[in-house]
Amino acid sequence: MKLTFGTIKVAAAKVLNLNSSDARVLDYVNRACERLLYRAGKSVDTTFRFTTCVRDGCLTWPREVETIEAWASCNEPGTVRNQYFEFLDNGPGQMSATDGSRLQLVDRGNAVTFDDVLGTGKKLAIYADAAETATSVLIRYFDSNGNKVYTLDGTTTIEGEAIAMPTAGNHTLSAYECMAGGIYEVIKPVTNRVIRLYEYDTVALTCRALAYYDPDEILPVYRRSLIPCLAGGTNDGGGCQTQRVTVMAKRRFIPATVDNSVLIISHADAVRLACQAIKKEEDVGVNEAETFWNAAKQALNEQLHHWQGDGVVAPMRVERYDLGGSAVFNMI
Repeated sequence: MKLTFGTIKVAAAKVLNLNSSDARVLDYVNRACERLLYRAGKSVDTTFRFTTCVRDGCLTWPREVETIEAWASCNEPGTVRNQYFEFLDNGPGQMSATDGSRLQLVDRGNAVTFDDVLGTGKKLAIYADAAETATSVLIRYFDSNGNKVYTLDGTTTIEGEAIAMPTAGNHTLSAYECMAGGIYEVIKPVTNRVIRLYEYDTVALTCRALAYYDPDEILPVYRRSLIPCLAGGTNDGGGCQTQRVTVMAKRRFIPATVDNSVLIISHADAVRLACQAIKKEEDVGVNEAETFWNAAKQALNEQLHHWQGDGVVAPMRVERYDLGGSAVFNMI
């Protein structure tokens, strides 16, 4: 069963010697869940399957996706590569959406929008779905001359531009044009509803969507990947059209905010033990805390073993025989 903060806060408060209504309990539970997510590997409910239909090889994954563990294109499994794959001495070299080794999903780091500003003559537009009490969204970007934008906040110079929050259903434009791919950081306040970011064409007077920020996002960040040949090219195995990409992904940690927030860790005792571990770290040091961390990890391992059962056959992973150009000669 999944856990909400409301179902665990009394037990957590008890071991922390706090009242369950104390705001510190939520902080401890969030820290415990985040640490367990990193320490305990692929525990129950920390991975999920996600499918999308795409026509281009550059993908920005949803907020919930932290790491791609495995993937397939139209039912054909591919290989996950890290950001150094394109820099191997005997590797495929630099790849693009229209050229490269097919069935390779290559990490392209993090981004703050799901799409980039393209071309010239583009400003940034903030759109609010509903009335907001927050006054602005800070966007850091390069202007049309390739210079970092600095503006005044009252009498203080700040990096970026605090674009005023519009009234519901309206846009507010940036003061400067943004160069292609020029947005590098977004700092957003907690809002009532979704905040959207658009590219505004100052010539055509049209908008193109760049980002969709949830109310509780403060420092948006999304993983990006490249799948060569998904948009066409000579190595696509017979022509690229719209394709279905399915991944197994590990979840990103998203903190709980209210009682009915679902926790990423679904084992109550593991969360309780992790809260105790953090408290021990703060009070007496890491040595005694490690006993609680080990107990929490053991609880998650036992849960995972119970969830998976004993009938699963572990597969053997090998390089694809048809990779070509990656320092592995064809075996067949």
